[in-house]
Amino acid sequence: MSTERFDIVVVGSGPAGQKAAIQAVKAGRTVALLEREAAIGGNCVHRGTIPSKTLRAAALRATTPPLDGSEIAPDIEVRSLTSQLESVVGAHAAYMHRQMRRNGVAYLHGRARFVSPHEVVLRSLDGSMRTLSADLIVIATGSRPREPH
Repeated sequence: MSTERFDIVVVGSGPAGQKAAIQAVKAGRTVALLEREAAIGGNCVHRGTIPSKTLRAAALRATTPPLDGSEIAPDIEVRSLTSQLESVVGAHAAYMHRQMRRNGVAYLHGRARFVSPHEVVLRSLDGSMRTLSADLIVIATGSRPREPH
C-alpha cells in the first residue's frame, strides 16, 4: 500500500476541522480532511445546533397564527417539519462540500487510525485502506453530548 503525502491531515469535518483545513490551504499547504460520517459537518450540522434550531423555527412557524388572522391548520404533520430539516441540513452539507472542493482540500470518507505519529490509515466503507502521511495531523473529532444518568 503506497502512502499519500500531505502537509496537513485533519481528522474530523466539524466546524473546527473545516476551519483548520481552509486556513491551512490558504497558507499554501496541501490538506486532506477525513470524516467517518456520511457527510461533512460533524455533530453541529447533523445532530446538534443546525437541526435543533431548524426544527424549533419550523415548529414556531407551524404553530404561530398568521398575521392575516387565519387559523393554524389543526392537522400539521411531523413530516412537514422533518422535510424542512432535511432540506436545510442537506443544503448546508452541500455548501461545505463545495467550499472544500473550491479550496482544493482533499475530502476523504472513512475511519482514520494512527499507525505512527505522522501517519494514519483510512478505512473506507468498502473496506479498502489507504495510508496518509503529514508533518502535522490535526485531531478535530469534536465531542458527544453527555447522557444524563
